[in-house]
Amino acid sequence: MATYRELHGKAVKTVTTNPSDDAAEGQIWFNSTDNTFKSAVFTESWVSSGPLIQEYKQGGFAGNSQSAAIHFGGYPVPTSASKTFEYNGIGFSTGGDLGTAKYLNGGAGTQTAALDYGGYKGTPPITIPAGNVTQEYDGSSWSNASAALGTARYNVIGSGTQTAALSAGGTAAPPGNASTANNTVSEEYNGSSWSEGDNLNTTRRLSGSQSGPQTAAIMFGGDQYGASPTKLSSVENYDGTSWTTGTSLPGGLSRHGTSGTQTSALIFGGNSGPGPVTASSLSWDGTSFAADASLATARSGGARAQDAPSTGAVFMGGASPPTVTVTEEYNRSTNVVTAAAWASGGSLNTTRTSMFTGPIGTQTAGYAAGGSIPSGRSNATEEYDGSSWTTVNTVPVSLSSRGGAGTQTAAVLFSGNPNPSTVTTTTEYDGTNYSEGGAMNNSRGYGPIASGTQTAALGGGGYNPSASPGNITVTEYYNGTAWTSQPAANPATYGGASGGTQTATWMVAGIQQPPSPTKAVVEWDGSSWTAGASYGTDHTVNLFGGGPQTAAWICGGQIYPGSGLRAFTNHYDGTVWATAPNLGTSRSGACQGGTQAAGLIAGGISSLPSTRTNVTEEFTGETTAANVETFSTS
Repeated sequence: MATYRELHGKAVKTVTTNPSDDAAEGQIWFNSTDNTFKSAVFTESWVSSGPLIQEYKQGGFAGNSQSAAIHFGGYPVPTSASKTFEYNGIGFSTGGDLGTAKYLNGGAGTQTAALDYGGYKGTPPITIPAGNVTQEYDGSSWSNASAALGTARYNVIGSGTQTAALSAGGTAAPPGNASTANNTVSEEYNGSSWSEGDNLNTTRRLSGSQSGPQTAAIMFGGDQYGASPTKLSSVENYDGTSWTTGTSLPGGLSRHGTSGTQTSALIFGGNSGPGPVTASSLSWDGTSFAADASLATARSGGARAQDAPSTGAVFMGGASPPTVTVTEEYNRSTNVVTAAAWASGGSLNTTRTSMFTGPIGTQTAGYAAGGSIPSGRSNATEEYDGSSWTTVNTVPVSLSSRGGAGTQTAAVLFSGNPNPSTVTTTTEYDGTNYSEGGAMNNSRGYGPIASGTQTAALGGGGYNPSASPGNITVTEYYNGTAWTSQPAANPATYGGASGGTQTATWMVAGIQQPPSPTKAVVEWDGSSWTAGASYGTDHTVNLFGGGPQTAAWICGGQIYPGSGLRAFTNHYDGTVWATAPNLGTSRSGACQGGTQAAGLIAGGISSLPSTRTNVTEEFTGETTAANVETFSTS
């Protein structure tokens, strides 16, 4: 029998701790700490990621990696079929709108060089004048290509690059014309014109699963248009010249996704029958199919990274059957990936909302004080240790909607509402006792801008109903003793989220007076306020968040005007806002602390108009750990 050295060319390595890298399959080491032989083995799994900004299905898609995909067009229509969303491996941000809105369209290329073609026009009546329109994306905006598809169609299947794309199959006629609907047409794009290629052997649409380059593509399944669409199991391969029939799927499948190549592919989700969607996945090794890890959410009609490898697929949106925002990533490696997520923590002892804006404390050293309760204003203070809240000394003045900054042992609270007026009061906390600080120069409340530390805080914005105008535009600095007004005015908003440092503050959304919502994102650099990158959600107030300008986070809030509460989470890298996993409980007006990778929220309004909650949630970013197994020895 061959030895390990003979097989691998090296001896078994001795270590005191297990390797943390993605070790090769079959590598063995001896752990001298626990006297065991161990190895890293491959594992397959789907892991949740940041959701689509809106519910979408049957849009176009492109991308060549799990961390760089793009989704464009799709349901719902008519107003949203022009939207483009870019995926960075964590969540989605908004890109440039399609020039021609459409859905059931095909796609090819990468996130910075994408191609759109075919599809329905995105406004009623249902026609296909957009079915031959071709558009190109440069990473920021779409423009019409110089050539259109030779055969106008929707439900078209595509792959390849922006300058070497392939489209095949689809539906060439509007609903009701079944006799001419199905087609076998294949066309190739060279960056300037479309030319006819070899026809498919089987008419099909909604394969959703053509993978590979223009000269080595593979198409799995699909269906044929009709009153009861026939689900296909047949597979076809393209070599740049002709289509040939390959090994069939185990069963009929349509509206599914694939990732990979002719010799290594993953097929996932879709419709396996007249109605039900599936969560199943199949792996293809060029010879045979095998069952693989299942999706957490069964669905069809989602988008994917067009030509990502089979070991790093991503599936975005789709119908389950309601249209969803769910995004999942597939990983096959020697690492176990744990998805980023919000999870429940210990509950507040005092149920309340509207405690303070601005982050205070961390996930394992949290802080809650004041706020609104059914009988008025609270003076309760609580500290969090990572598992439970403990009631400590009370705040001297019972207020809500204050500004706040600092840590559990060095916090500062300022301004706020005794109801309905506002005050200039500043209160400092040292982890045990409260003391009075210097008064603000401007009375403000209703959720002012807040950032920094106890000895270097910023306060801005807010609203004073007794002032004329009620919007407060003056920015103030606190040095631990006194407040001083800064020469620059800030946007007159309140009820938004804010964070950062005294000289690098960010603020998102809120309300302007006269009452109107804003999606404004502004940043302070120590001398002036400037516009920042927009975030891609509804107008929202009473949201919350924290972190520095280059790693900020926001979540929750109330749609304004309207009556809906949000569970969304967005992360900011200093350039763009992207979606992150949603809260477990939709809410507004919570208190907050921590970082983008370890956030903490507590309390707030969980049901409108005024149902308060004491629920705490903790956010943990995605983690990766080696999948290590121990060998038994004798």
